[in-house]
Amino acid sequence: MKKNFVLVLIGINLCCLLACAAQAEQKLNRDEIRRLVAGKTVTWVPNGGQSYYGVDGYYRWMGPGKTSEGTYHIQDGAVCMKFTRGGLRCDAWYKEGASYYIKPTQAPGFPSSANQPRYNAVIN
Repeated sequence: MKKNFVLVLIGINLCCLLACAAQAEQKLNRDEIRRLVAGKTVTWVPNGGQSYYGVDGYYRWMGPGKTSEGTYHIQDGAVCMKFTRGGLRCDAWYKEGASYYIKPTQAPGFPSSANQPRYNAVIN
C-alpha cells in the first residue's frame, strides 16, 4: 500500500513539474517571430508605445510625442532595428504560456545584464 502511495505522489509531482515547464520562458526562433509580427502593430506594456513591423522590413515606433522609423530584420530569437536617424537596437523575443514579450539585448541606454526590463507585447 505504501509503495502505491509513493508512486502516486511521484506521479503527481512529475505532472506538476511538466506543467510548470510548459509555462516556462521560451525564446522564439526566426520563423515564429516572423509569423507573429510581420505586417502587424505591437503595443508595449507598460510603456504604451507601439511598433509597426512591415512585411517589407519597414519599422516604425510610436510613443507619446515621439516617432522613430527605420528598417528591421529578424535573426534567430531576436528582431534588430536600424533607425534612419542612426542607432541600432535588438530585442530578444520570448513566449511564456500564452503571452509574448521582449527583452532588449543591444541598445544604448538599455541594460545588457540578466536584469533586463521586460516589455509585454499585445499584438494587433
